[in-house]
Amino acid sequence: MSAYSPATRGMQVLGHQQSLVNRDLYTRFRPWPLLLLAMTLAIAAVNGDWLGQPALIAFVCALYLTNWLLHRRAQPPENGETSTNTQWLRGMWLHIYSTSLIWGLFYGWIGNSQPVLSYPFLLATGVTQALAFSSCDNYPLHPRQSMGALLLLQLPCLLVLLTHEQTLKLVPFFALLMVLQWVRIRSSARHYEHVLRSEIALQESRREIERLSSHDNLTGLCNRRGLETTLYSQWHLAARQQGAVSLIALDLDHIKRVNERLGHGAGDACLRHVAQLLRSQFRRSSDLVARMGGDSFAVLLPQTDAIEAMRLARDLRDQLMRSSLEWNGQSLNITASMGVDCARWDMDLSPDDTLKRITAACHEAKTKGRNRVLQA
Repeated sequence: MSAYSPATRGMQVLGHQQSLVNRDLYTRFRPWPLLLLAMTLAIAAVNGDWLGQPALIAFVCALYLTNWLLHRRAQPPENGETSTNTQWLRGMWLHIYSTSLIWGLFYGWIGNSQPVLSYPFLLATGVTQALAFSSCDNYPLHPRQSMGALLLLQLPCLLVLLTHEQTLKLVPFFALLMVLQWVRIRSSARHYEHVLRSEIALQESRREIERLSSHDNLTGLCNRRGLETTLYSQWHLAARQQGAVSLIALDLDHIKRVNERLGHGAGDACLRHVAQLLRSQFRRSSDLVARMGGDSFAVLLPQTDAIEAMRLARDLRDQLMRSSLEWNGQSLNITASMGVDCARWDMDLSPDDTLKRITAACHEAKTKGRNRVLQA
């Protein structure tokens, strides 16, 4: 049987949200083995003689406890691949089916070993129906699997009722209850899917708001806030390991003149041109390119020492000089002044110290003639 029901097929396009569904299913099932264990003990103790089979009762309780312990160890995968999630779901439903089957067999044994309409029999029948209706709402995103668990709970009850003349007339009533439970499962599945989609939409909206708050609209690069957040984490990671993390701060030269002479459209085109060049120059997944505001940019280079950062900055300066921008028939040459260095653990007490020191070197490069690279 597939681990995904028709109700979840639409959710597969949101694979990154599957961990949310798995965690919910895991949490919903967690108390069930202990609940069934408690019900077993309650029914067995109602006559004070453990139904005449204390060893059997102990064995059934041990099965529930083992199931609960195994379930506790089977934590759902965090943002795993589809195959990983599918495998976990199969294991999860094996736990659910096994608990339902254990209860169904326990009820069947009571029905055959205890007098009809005795206290243990009546209590077991009532508990079975309560468990069945509870399961209708417990696993709503998997209606087929929920129905399978329901059958494992209910079929032994129907079979027992069919074997006793006193209870034979109750069979249509209990069959009708199963139909109502199936309708309830379908209704719960639709409601749960609606709630889940709303939750996913809310999370996506929050992520989009967060993304917009840390990205620059004009260039699509990370903004100053995003750079400072990443610098903070990378700086402290490097500090713990006494490793290297470098930063290139650059200001474009004479962009204000371009704005005054050709308009802000030309200036914006220059900024986008530089942003694209920075993306092409710094391709490592760990590198972070950001627009700090105005005509200022920065490049964060984890696991990069000062010598390598200086080489990369000089290559960038040369690439800028070679790549002119065509604007309304004119060729615009863009240069930049840069400050470069790695974090220095003997000088910098915080990420802000590193950023300020390298930014100051960038400003010094501008005052010394522009289009140059200075190490802080």
